[in-house]
Amino acid sequence: MQVLTLTCPPVEVVDDPDKALVLAKLANDELAEIVMKHPDRFAPAIACVPMNDMDAALLEVDRAVND
Repeated sequence: MQVLTLTCPPVEVVDDPDKALVLAKLANDELAEIVMKHPDRFAPAIACVPMNDMDAALLEVDRAVND
């Protein structure tokens, strides 16, 4: 089995905090879809969070874990 995660560069260096959050959500949703389609190949993915906005990062961690 493998663990999936987003590669470099991190989303916070790509754009401003609002767009970084959108990119993080998109990446996390795609990773979750891959894991759900292939549970025998992939362990749960590591969530991507926008570290340039701590409030948004905490909300995205909660969403990634609970949703």
